[in-house]
Amino acid sequence: MTYKKRIYIIFVVLIVICIIPLLFLSLYNNPTNDDYTYAIRNQDTNLLTTILNTYKHWSGRYFATAISEINPLIYNSLTAYKIYPIFIILAFSFSFFYLINTLYKKYFSKIAIISLSSLLILTYLVKSPSIVESFYWFSGYITYTIPIITNLILLAYLTKKRNIFNFIINSILIFITVGSNEISAIIVFTILLYINIESYKNKEINKYYLYLLIISILCIAIVILSPGNFLRISVQNSSYNTNIIWTLIISTLQTIISFFAWGPILLLISIIYTYLWGIKISHYNINIFNTKLKTFFIFFVSTLFLTHIPPSFGIGSVVIGRIANVVFVFFIISWIYMTQLFINKYKKNIISIENNLYYKYIIISAIFIFVFNNIFDIN
Repeated sequence: MTYKKRIYIIFVVLIVICIIPLLFLSLYNNPTNDDYTYAIRNQDTNLLTTILNTYKHWSGRYFATAISEINPLIYNSLTAYKIYPIFIILAFSFSFFYLINTLYKKYFSKIAIISLSSLLILTYLVKSPSIVESFYWFSGYITYTIPIITNLILLAYLTKKRNIFNFIINSILIFITVGSNEISAIIVFTILLYINIESYKNKEINKYYLYLLIISILCIAIVILSPGNFLRISVQNSSYNTNIIWTLIISTLQTIISFFAWGPILLLISIIYTYLWGIKISHYNINIFNTKLKTFFIFFVSTLFLTHIPPSFGIGSVVIGRIANVVFVFFIISWIYMTQLFINKYKKNIISIENNLYYKYIIISAIFIFVFNNIFDIN
């Protein structure tokens, strides 16, 4: 067994150790907060009436409203409430694997792909702003975790062949993700906008991605322009809500703070990723990595900034809990992508470091710190 394969197995074992207790905790899950409110709202009306009433009087999140119909309280089933989180946890884990497998299956073995997926999921579990709202709170995961899942699958499908079948799949995923919450909608829009800008730089307009961008804009318009959105803002209004300066300051500060909150662990992950996956990938001319590091960094920071605007402007709140979970997943994926762009740009220098006698000790140290200072941290 090679040295790298041993490390791959370590991360696979670690993810199993971490996931099993989360699955076990589902057995003790119970409804809370909005779960009761939405159950009362939905139990006396049909699906279409619920969506229309909510759209007119509270929220434009058409998909989140629709899927709230599967609330177990409507059917008086607490058993379902304990089973749902198991599917959410497994689907969340699968979405990371699906994305990595789609991108890297030509270059790595299954164990290496599962290992990288495990590393990213472990990173999320260690620093997630709210595990409870990710997997256990029904009203939280139908609005925020499910679109995280669909967004990761969308990223995978955007790299696949541009045919009518994949276009339909992408359109459905965009429809679901955008219709769940405003943060996910912003991320989908900026990703598609970035892809279109990159295509245009090559002096060609890719109609496939342009049409997907238009679909995302139409879906966003449906969400934002709903009468319920304006009524909700007026109900939750505070002295800060309509203050543009307040919104810009808070969004800027939170964008900066996110680097301090999540940057250290992701720097650690970058060291591990570079050795186990990044250097090998840099030897291949993969289309998705044919972009400039500086350009992507601008997109990354701009998107981070934009994701903080809806809560800051709408309710005068900072991004916390379930909302921050969405931002954090975007942060993780974007950081790894930037790491690969950095490796590709400075490949010769990095390879010379890799050949250093002490480089393996650096990797071992990084893994040790990640495991014992994060995963097995008593907190």
